[in-house]
Amino acid sequence: MQDSGTKVMYISEMSVKNFKSIEKEEFSFEPFSVLIGKNNVGKSNVLCALRLLLEGTSKDFSQEDFYATDTSIEFEAKIENVDHFLDLSSKAHRAKIESDIKDGRLRVRRKVDPTGSAGKLEVFDLNEGAYGLKTGIDAALKQLLPQVIFIEAFQDPSAEAQGKSSATLGKLIKQVLARVQEEVSKELAEAYEQANHLLNVAEIITDNGKTKQVDQRAQGIKDIERRIRANLQRVFGDVDVRIKIDFPEVSGLMASSRLELFDGGTWTPTEGKGEGVQRALYVALLRSLAEQLREDQKSESGLKRPFLLLIEEPEIFLHPTVLGTMRDALEDISKSNQVALATHSPSMVSRQTLPDVILVRKSSAKTGKAKTTKLTAHSGDLFKTNERRVRDLLQYQRSSKFLFADKVAVVEGPSDVILYEAIVEKWAEKSLDSLGLAIIDSESKDVSLDCTRMLEDLGLEAICVTDVDFLWRGAGVVCKGGEYSKFLEGFWEKAGAEGIVETNAGQKSIKRGKKRRAAEIIDQDFQEEREIILKELKNSRIWVLPHGEIEDYVGLSASSKGKYVEAARRVRSGEQSILHEETLKTIFTEGLGLLM
Repeated sequence: MQDSGTKVMYISEMSVKNFKSIEKEEFSFEPFSVLIGKNNVGKSNVLCALRLLLEGTSKDFSQEDFYATDTSIEFEAKIENVDHFLDLSSKAHRAKIESDIKDGRLRVRRKVDPTGSAGKLEVFDLNEGAYGLKTGIDAALKQLLPQVIFIEAFQDPSAEAQGKSSATLGKLIKQVLARVQEEVSKELAEAYEQANHLLNVAEIITDNGKTKQVDQRAQGIKDIERRIRANLQRVFGDVDVRIKIDFPEVSGLMASSRLELFDGGTWTPTEGKGEGVQRALYVALLRSLAEQLREDQKSESGLKRPFLLLIEEPEIFLHPTVLGTMRDALEDISKSNQVALATHSPSMVSRQTLPDVILVRKSSAKTGKAKTTKLTAHSGDLFKTNERRVRDLLQYQRSSKFLFADKVAVVEGPSDVILYEAIVEKWAEKSLDSLGLAIIDSESKDVSLDCTRMLEDLGLEAICVTDVDFLWRGAGVVCKGGEYSKFLEGFWEKAGAEGIVETNAGQKSIKRGKKRRAAEIIDQDFQEEREIILKELKNSRIWVLPHGEIEDYVGLSASSKGKYVEAARRVRSGEQSILHEETLKTIFTEGLGLLM
């Protein structure tokens, strides 16, 4: 989520058509966006689409890049806060863009025809109401729009380790060193002047405004030049010649920089090191860049061309303890430049960024060809007011499941997870993973509903599955009518008559160990009311076990409840039958649409 006090130029929306595994899809981004999903679902294709939108040329495309080979590829995007960066464009070019910016937003598009010929980046003309190409707008966009830095999962180490400005590592080094370019420019200019006198004939302006040549060059250069002149004038007597040695611009020097590593022995180029060391070097560079950007913000330094940092699988070759460091550095960078990453690791998702996660999945199209889709997230308001719940959701044993699932069942405790997993896998004769299902615990029925709502906000299909005591302890958050109040009054009267009720601070509850008897009372005397309440709860994605707790469905008694691991094993092997099986199965077939 963007800090309201900063101005980040970022792509907020992008539609992609006919590119690789993406038939047609729209994606929403924040300054920091995490794409998460299983292998081969198309996360990298989304990152590639972002890169090709801004920098794509015909040489970047082949027939394999078309979802359908007879249709054009199309990338269309909205870019925010462009007006804040207009001073990056020269005055001659600025007006060509300024008229097409509305509320700080610029709309752009790039199309690639079926032959693989990539068109130029088009801008949506607000006056014409259509995309087009204004004369000279290419130069204006190049000065203004973000430079792409794409750190791919698998690269040629020798190419990336070189300090070439076109290589990923070179781009990162350039971004870090660009912050000191102004600082060293004056000293380098003085050094260049001294070197210029040593290597070239200098031209100086005299007091009367005339140009005077001063030759203070090294004698060896003069001798070589004299020899060349003599040989040339034997053929063309009226032609003179001199040696001119040019010096690189400061920016050119920075672009040619590279890194070397020393771990005993001699300093060596980075391509000679392992993938782990190279990835650690990326982390070090990213942290350095983040620190430098923070300092720039404090000092209010001049406007600089923004960049778009794209990273595939930042967790590769990194120790788990380093992942948090990597994530924090990337979040810091996103406060001034857009960052988008594709990952398999829940560790790359923080409490702050969970609402903006893009869950990427793959489904089969009507043609039978798999296609990349995304789950549609909602407002995320629950995340702003329930930080503790977000923290609980992000515990690894939960996030490593639901972030890669299509459907989620939220149950009460860890023992419930073990039993439900055994039951569902026994029915389906498949793993939960192959069903696209995650079963996670909330640790308490009091927070199960909040967790379910948060998962729905992420775009997941989620239900809350809870024990029968939710009928008298929790259902009131959904059931507000007089019928529910009437049920509670009758239930507490019956339960009290049997001596299974206790009161604490004015709150009634069922005595410990008497929950089964309470469920029997409802089964005997309140069946009609129960069915009405259950239906109302189902409409709110809450499914209540009408016959007690999940342990009651697998033959565990009050004295054997701790033996749930053994009970799960017996369910899987078929030694233990499942009681009220059809009622329980309905929760997953009707509640989540599973076929079993």
